[in-house]
Amino acid sequence: IARRSLWTDPAVLRELEFFVPAADEVARLQRVATPEAEWFREVAEEGHNGGRGPGMTRQGIYAATAGGRFLASINTRSPERMVAMLREARQRWDELSEEERAATRCTNAHPT
Repeated sequence: IARRSLWTDPAVLRELEFFVPAADEVARLQRVATPEAEWFREVAEEGHNGGRGPGMTRQGIYAATAGGRFLASINTRSPERMVAMLREARQRWDELSEEERAATRCTNAHPT
């Protein structure tokens, strides 16, 4: 019920128009050796659960650039707190240079 109320809240939905939502299972991301899991772990270490040591949960909601720059994070069921986090992430995005915004993390590079 909490997820439904958070993700269907009109204020949250308005803020999400700027973002590209994605979801994954956090336990998998914490233990596998894949490029996307490594990307997640680097971003999550800067978030609300960062610095807690190996094996500790990184469950939550994260905003980051495609290049892996952390913008904001939270673990909440409160639409008001979620809106505040998304606004913080958007403000940090607005402060990035064009190069920082365009940066991506290439995980499938092949020599030409």
